[in-house]
Amino acid sequence: MTTKNNQLKIIAILISALFVLVPFHAAFVTIVGSQIDFKPVLQIWKELFIAVIVVLGFVAYLRDKTIFAFDRVNILAISIITLSLIVSGFARPQASALLAGIKTNLVVLFLFLATQTVAKQFGRDKLERIILIPAALVGVIAILQPLIFSPAILTRIGYGTSSIEAGQYIEGSQSMLRVFSTLGGPNQLGAYLLIPLIFCLTLALRQKNWLWLIGFVGFCWPLYMTFSRSAWLGAVAGCLVAVLICFNKKIQLAVLASVTVVGLSGAIFLSQVNICTQFSSINTMLLHGDCSSGTLTGSDFQRLTSQKTGLDSALANPAGQGLGSAGPSSFFGSTPLITENWYLQIAIEIGLVGLALYIAFIALIASKLYVSSQANSADSIISACLFAIIGGLAISSLFLHTLADSTLSILLFGLLGIQKARITK
Repeated sequence: MTTKNNQLKIIAILISALFVLVPFHAAFVTIVGSQIDFKPVLQIWKELFIAVIVVLGFVAYLRDKTIFAFDRVNILAISIITLSLIVSGFARPQASALLAGIKTNLVVLFLFLATQTVAKQFGRDKLERIILIPAALVGVIAILQPLIFSPAILTRIGYGTSSIEAGQYIEGSQSMLRVFSTLGGPNQLGAYLLIPLIFCLTLALRQKNWLWLIGFVGFCWPLYMTFSRSAWLGAVAGCLVAVLICFNKKIQLAVLASVTVVGLSGAIFLSQVNICTQFSSINTMLLHGDCSSGTLTGSDFQRLTSQKTGLDSALANPAGQGLGSAGPSSFFGSTPLITENWYLQIAIEIGLVGLALYIAFIALIASKLYVSSQANSADSIISACLFAIIGGLAISSLFLHTLADSTLSILLFGLLGIQKARITK
């Protein structure tokens, strides 16, 4: 029994270290990698970490079958992994893109499965510390970035066109710097900050400890400074969910129906108007593009084009084109395909069936978290946090390859694995 407990503690320590260190991965690789010749080795440290966690978790499962359950959620996760490999085997994408796709899509699913074996090692207080303390440091660095870490200084320590661009600004406004702190870019930072932001808000609401609102406001500041509109939308959605689940189901349904109607109406309205002519005074922080010609050009226009291209590709190849055929991983191949939409990325890579499996997987976890969040138990607060985070990221993923970022996906899938095992009876 002692040997088994020690093994589980080692796995838990490795998972905790991974959660604490991964928000600093991009900065570490960029700065240290610029000084050494084996930068690719540094880039895969987290995958090696996860490989050790998965192996140790599997060995622990062989010794005690009770620490892991082959329930519907886990079967769906295993099905996604299996289907991804089968589709990739038939489609045969380029090896470099395939490896990047496996690294991006499948490694976190293995982590999701492995973390369940040591779920009992993580209490609520421990999860709060290993998530919020590193996030606070990331947030402080983000706030200080314009004052201390200027583009010129970042360039001297390794940032640049060959790694992470040192100076990132809103398109058309070189005076509005977008912060990225220790992550790979402003959009990645914005998506990552949804986790601590929603944690603080949920803890304030559930514990009636309003001091947590100081942390909430504190994380709002760097989130705003990213000028990541997808993260802003995700934050609004996630915070709305966090507030909403504190009320009874009738109010939840009424608000959900109202938001759905308003959202669909707004989408239909915007699709029928010329933004540049109808909203000529729109702020540059809301519009990343150029309206000087009377019609929208620039990055926003390119996003719309990319999504249309992605949709056409998904429908033309419903069985999928293999891991690494779309999203950031496709840059490792000869034909990059950026869809500006995580759902389209998955549909292109592993087909419409694969996308359906993913949606079912996320929906089933969300439903378990929702049920747990409504119970009067010690696990309800973390369940409420993660349910709201899923809601926010589900919206953010409509506009970016949100879950293709390793920092965010490692934290999210690791936390989901732990909490799913804690609330599964």
